[in-house]
Amino acid sequence: MNVLDSQRIYSSFLRMGFEPASTLKEANIFALNTCSVRKKAEEKVFSRLSEIKKLKESGNLKKILLCGCIPESYGEEILKKFPFIDYLIGPDQIQNIPKILEKERAVALDFEERVSFNEEDFERTVEVMPMVTVMEGCNQFCSYCVVPFTRGREKSRNFYEILREVEALAKKGFTSIMLLGQVINNYKCPETNFKLDKLLKEIAKIIELKNIIFITSHPHYFNDELIETISIYENISPYIHLPAQSGSNKILRAMNRKYTVEDYIDLIEKIKKAKEGASFSSDFIVGFPSEEEEDFQETINLIKKVRYSSIYGFAYSPRQNTKAAEIKDNISRKEKLERLNYLFKVQDEIQKEDNSKLIDSIFEVQVYGKASKPEGAFSARTKSNRVVNFISNKELKKGEWVKVQITEGLTHSLFGNEV
Repeated sequence: MNVLDSQRIYSSFLRMGFEPASTLKEANIFALNTCSVRKKAEEKVFSRLSEIKKLKESGNLKKILLCGCIPESYGEEILKKFPFIDYLIGPDQIQNIPKILEKERAVALDFEERVSFNEEDFERTVEVMPMVTVMEGCNQFCSYCVVPFTRGREKSRNFYEILREVEALAKKGFTSIMLLGQVINNYKCPETNFKLDKLLKEIAKIIELKNIIFITSHPHYFNDELIETISIYENISPYIHLPAQSGSNKILRAMNRKYTVEDYIDLIEKIKKAKEGASFSSDFIVGFPSEEEEDFQETINLIKKVRYSSIYGFAYSPRQNTKAAEIKDNISRKEKLERLNYLFKVQDEIQKEDNSKLIDSIFEVQVYGKASKPEGAFSARTKSNRVVNFISNKELKKGEWVKVQITEGLTHSLFGNEV
């Protein structure tokens, strides 16, 4: 979602007649899009702003925009620490940047009532898999999460507006898309009441599309209708991002996640039975307040049972306005990082073992460009979102689909040859 917002910011400047600066020192205007889901992300932003201040004092830089979740989270208070910022723009106001910049300085942090974008002139910076917003915001109020406070409540786009955008992308030659929403499987069109399964069915009928990914799904809302839909259409990706956050029921209750570990495992098994080649990724938070060693081991057990194709792991950090921030953070930073490192170690072993089992398999993959190594190799992804680097005896274009036979299974990728 942040990547897509950054593309919208970039596109707004192009439509206003700006050109990208070749170096930061040459820039007249600077926009920093921000995330506040983790403390580390905030620290990076504050460090970056200190660097930018020097450029404004000594160089060509005239205007600074701070966009995204940090201005929404801190409001005008942030100007006390960084008074040289000219514009504070929340996520819901990014689409209004041209109008906002008509003022000398501005604070634009209001939430829009519903999600609606005019994407006709949107200059996308991706060449393979464009992203399409289905809904924004969140009503779940997981106790650790700042999203409801920075992106507002759940707001679904009009069903037919989404379809028109996807159809337009298909006509431009895109064969893969990624549908986005904080809780995408809770989508409900405000005019028709159509839900995600209906949206996916209609998008899957667009013959040009070979791969449709949707993220992020909440386990509590992954219903039988959605499972049936993804089982019917081959061009709906078998890759499912399904954040578990913890393998402990005690911690899940404290997180306000609305499901048990048993519910989660049952859901995984249902999807596996329904969708051939289903692969899963997940998010995990370690060191949540009151997490004991037994709770952490239950998380490790879940990872070993599901055998994810990839995971995102984070050491807990309190976020302002959240319920968890009111609980004493009783686990040391050292202990959190030790648990996180062990979690990644276990997952790496699983990925290496499972990727090695794919040797000799043949996958249809979509080319993303040149691989960093070996020289001359291409980088691609399978429909299940696995990274494949491969050798081809011909020059290939980004977005092209080819078949690759796997010769090596590495920890974070596969390697092979075009066949």
